[in-house]
Amino acid sequence: MWQGTASYFYLPFQSEAGTNISARDQAVKIAETARGRKATGMKGIMITYSANADQSAHFHKAYASGKTTAGLDLTIVKGSNQAAVMLQLCVLLQDTASGYADLAPFIRIAPITTMVGYRTHKSFGDEGHEGWVARDLQSITEDLRQGWDLLLWVNTSAEHAKEKPRIAVGGGIVTLPAEIGRQIQEGLHGFMESHEGRTQAGELPSTAVPAPARVQTSWWRYFCCCCTQPANDAAEGYTKM
Repeated sequence: MWQGTASYFYLPFQSEAGTNISARDQAVKIAETARGRKATGMKGIMITYSANADQSAHFHKAYASGKTTAGLDLTIVKGSNQAAVMLQLCVLLQDTASGYADLAPFIRIAPITTMVGYRTHKSFGDEGHEGWVARDLQSITEDLRQGWDLLLWVNTSAEHAKEKPRIAVGGGIVTLPAEIGRQIQEGLHGFMESHEGRTQAGELPSTAVPAPARVQTSWWRYFCCCCTQPANDAAEGYTKM
């Protein structure tokens, strides 16, 4: 069975000159990257996102019910930093005049829960924060199995230059417990080890991204690494604007 690939995705919030890059421009880059992947026949892309518990629960439920990213509730998605980028992405996919609405079934948000919610999930309950993160990582695992490609969001040039960069999850408006931070970073990097599609050799182009080489693996050989890290700058996001 063909599985999805994992790759680092450099999506900075500032230019090399220090100028802020708007949330819409960042969203457009995600959409253009998706279009390039779609042209190669891939199933779709999912991008990591620092989410609060309300957002994580909403995204998981929406996708499980067959909704696309265009069908997400914008009042739950909205926020600052990374959340502002995700909101603009949803708007692009909902707007038939944007030129990106056709990509709605092809782009997913892969939430990593970094904080409690503001509405319904104001605590992590019996699962604890670790349980929420484990569920997020398992969801990514299942999507990879179904052929979705994973984009691991890296948002600073300093991290982008590293062979093993820090994935932009947490660290914005919330400080994660050390064990949760490790769970998240190790879990996400684990997908690179098991599903690597491309190394971080320079910034990924915003258009016509070539398809990474695919590896056909059987279910019993599938490796799932679910680590933990609690962080969610969700609604406030991690990407500093």
